Amino acid sequence: MSDRLFVMSNRVEDRVNVGAYSFPYSGVGVEFRPLCLSDINHQPTLHEVGYLPNNSNWNFPAVLSPFWRLYYNLDRGHCIWLNDEVYELLPNRLYLIPDHVLFHCLGQQPVRHFWMAFSMPSRVDAAQVIPIELEPQEPEKILIQGIGNHILNHSVGDGTDSLFHEGMALLHLLLARSEIQWRAPLSQALNNLLQFIDLHAHETLPNKRLAAEAGMSVVSLCRAFQAHMHITPAHYVNQVRISKAGYLLEHSELSIDEIAETTGFPNRAYFSRVFKKMTSVSPAAFRKRKVAHRLQFRHG
Repeated sequence: MSDRLFVMSNRVEDRVNVGAYSFPYSGVGVEFRPLCLSDINHQPTLHEVGYLPNNSNWNFPAVLSPFWRLYYNLDRGHCIWLNDEVYELLPNRLYLIPDHVLFHCLGQQPVRHFWMAFSMPSRVDAAQVIPIELEPQEPEKILIQGIGNHILNHSVGDGTDSLFHEGMALLHLLLARSEIQWRAPLSQALNNLLQFIDLHAHETLPNKRLAAEAGMSVVSLCRAFQAHMHITPAHYVNQVRISKAGYLLEHSELSIDEIAETTGFPNRAYFSRVFKKMTSVSPAAFRKRKVAHRLQFRHG
């Protein structure tokens, strides 16, 4: 465990970061796949990777997020406060914080700061110590350095595919570490059901139909989702729909009404409410942001 710090730099109440809670993007990192839908084949879903060479005022209170976080600093000065313990971010330590874990970010001194936001379908074992503290190995340090250099030396959108693969390589190395204790994987019935939802998300999927597809009672279905996904079946279905809608908003010319219908929402108004609740922005704002991103890349 890292050394405990007894002096905190300034009050966490002074800073609120909306993105740290329900939205995986900080606004200063490189964004990848939207939303919090994880790959059904137990692969991590990378949402954002970022590097700031002079990050200060890193004070965010009561972060309770549906996304995993990876934090690594190349300088001393920032820390994480979790379960009444304070963990300093050091060059010889990196931290993984699973989703749905309450913590605070504390730090005012300018430091070189690296982070990632991602989702995982697998769950850590109840015996796993949180935060997960790892000593970075040389291949991981090389990847972090390469990602940081890429972000500093490229225009927005330039080489994003390479950056994505570097980020995924880093995640795979870290998540394969023997220090992390994982729960047993999803049952075959639940795994098959997630694949079914992915293929049929545009259809009406009440709990009764999902339970029948999985060969469970409705009560068992809801318990299985709460135990393994920490959400209801209906919420998961909406996650899948919103993830598909986010892709269409970015990559198609379909109208918002057409996207709502294509992804299984009864009307645009309901689609917009659910989309904004899950992403913190409206479908129109999401599309506008992505278009602006592409234009910036073309003219950057």
